[in-house]
Amino acid sequence: MKKRITLLLCFSILFCFTACGKAPVTGDNAPSEHSSESLIDRVSMVDGSSFAYTAKVAYANAAGEGYNRIMSKCLNPEYMYMDSVQHWPLFKFETVQEMQDFKTGFADVLTFDSGYNEVPSFNHYAAEYDDAFFDDNTLLLCYVTASSGSYRFGVADASVKEDTLCVYVELLNHPEVMTADAAGWFVLIEVRKADIANYKHFDAQTYRSGVLDSITADYDGDGKDEEIIVTIGPTSGLYTIGVKVLDGDKEYSNFFLPDFFVGEGSLTEKSGKVYLCSSDDGSIRYEVSVEKGRVVLTRGKKTMQYWGAEPEYAVSSFSNLHGKQGKEKALSAPDNQAVTQLIGRQEFGDPYDNLSDVILRDVLNAYSFFYDSDAGIVTRGDFAVKLPDADRQTLNGILKRYVALGVE
Repeated sequence: MKKRITLLLCFSILFCFTACGKAPVTGDNAPSEHSSESLIDRVSMVDGSSFAYTAKVAYANAAGEGYNRIMSKCLNPEYMYMDSVQHWPLFKFETVQEMQDFKTGFADVLTFDSGYNEVPSFNHYAAEYDDAFFDDNTLLLCYVTASSGSYRFGVADASVKEDTLCVYVELLNHPEVMTADAAGWFVLIEVRKADIANYKHFDAQTYRSGVLDSITADYDGDGKDEEIIVTIGPTSGLYTIGVKVLDGDKEYSNFFLPDFFVGEGSLTEKSGKVYLCSSDDGSIRYEVSVEKGRVVLTRGKKTMQYWGAEPEYAVSSFSNLHGKQGKEKALSAPDNQAVTQLIGRQEFGDPYDNLSDVILRDVLNAYSFFYDSDAGIVTRGDFAVKLPDADRQTLNGILKRYVALGVE
């Protein structure tokens, strides 16, 4: 049977406190549905610590291909992978120069001088952040993305546990009609330097996940009902959803890139199984199940593409002259991690028409990379990147264990 969305929001609140370990404050300081004006000058009191903060939101635009660079440069990159909650990149500025360096470093992927409807630009607030401001204050900046510019965000709370400060970002609205543009937002938190001087670690995460639909059913036939929840997913310019399965004291989750619209009424039960359907026409699309500790969506032999899943590479040699592809070989776990770090930290740019002698296929995410081992050029779709010589040598050393390089 279907459950009320309001009850499910309570579940979402509990899930998002795993990383920082504390729920937001209660009582007079408890978060509630609010306008941007009511976010100003809030006080957090957690673990006996208290600090005042001022929260503001500015338009940032969607970073697109630059999102990976933003994740790699933030204070909390270790949280940017799969988790039971959505984490957001967080930055900290102690001086005007640090803030200017951030603007310069991301000027090619983020917007600082334009607003969006009623939401002002970053530069609208930046004039307030002068030397006098930074004498006594620190500026925290959280970058939040959404699949539509119709969504609005705010700060639900900023809490502390031991040496970690965590900013909780809240989705403030659930529009029935949305624009089709991907968008990004700067969530700004002004705090006094003295109040956060002892915190060594920083994080930002979703406070109230946007629940799209839910169902309670015995989807796995074990005689016990499980809770399946579909939420708004993270995005880097793509339409994504999150799917959670709550099975007793166990929780399984994953993020997906559906090619149909998901909303209320998308989850349905049929013959003891739960399916994710299009909310537009109700047609059954994918069965919900759990494999190897994560939620998967399958339709016959097809598995819906994951978002943010750690790649699992398989490689093969390729003959440029004869068009012959060698036998595919899966990389070992250490080599897979090394290749992921080498490729994942690169920012793909202009197209490059090169002749590749190696194919790296990401089995989980259905991507293929073509690699020229002599030139050190990795091509993904219409984009390419030339590896630094040291990275090329490292990657070649790994791949030589599996395939012959320089095949003609």
